[in-house]
Amino acid sequence: RVQLAALYVNQFCALDRYTMSGPYYSKPYGVFIAHEYSCAGSTRALGLVLNDLGYSYQHANENKYTHQWNILMMDGRIGWADGQMGTAGYGPESEVFNHYFIYGHNPYAYDGGIYNKLQPFSL
Repeated sequence: RVQLAALYVNQFCALDRYTMSGPYYSKPYGVFIAHEYSCAGSTRALGLVLNDLGYSYQHANENKYTHQWNILMMDGRIGWADGQMGTAGYGPESEVFNHYFIYGHNPYAYDGGIYNKLQPFSL
């Protein structure tokens, strides 16, 4: 369900313009209606879908000028979902995160380290 939700948001993003300016680029409205988005907007849009599916999530790197994604519990395990990429996985060691290393983004730089933040994490 989470993977499909991420892919759903990704398909909207594919029709939108990526931008870091505009009235709605960082909001779900931008992704679904105004056709403009950023990492923040796609993360919040996916968060809206996840909430509708009954999931709680944390917004990684919220309000920071770096890549952002959703952190959540799936099947009793800590995982992540990325609406911009259209994918989801379990734990920070997932192969999909290698994409960020290749392009210079470090997903482990989430407020001092994703593992450190997620050990006490509860939803």
